[in-house]
Amino acid sequence: MEVSREDEPLEVHSAPDSNSQEPQKALKLAFTLPASCYATMAIRELLKTSTSVAFHKTLN
Repeated sequence: MEVSREDEPLEVHSAPDSNSQEPQKALKLAFTLPASCYATMAIRELLKTSTSVAFHKTLN
């Protein structure tokens, strides 16, 4: 049985030029999911993005 690590602090790495006033343009995620879990669904939950077919048709 694996022990949950969700109470551990996240490891945060600053961009090399973090003093810049320009907005950040990317987010790098790294995580491990148990079997039958999908990274795309985890990211949609984080971003609160709709999973409906109608919404995804508007993306193209």
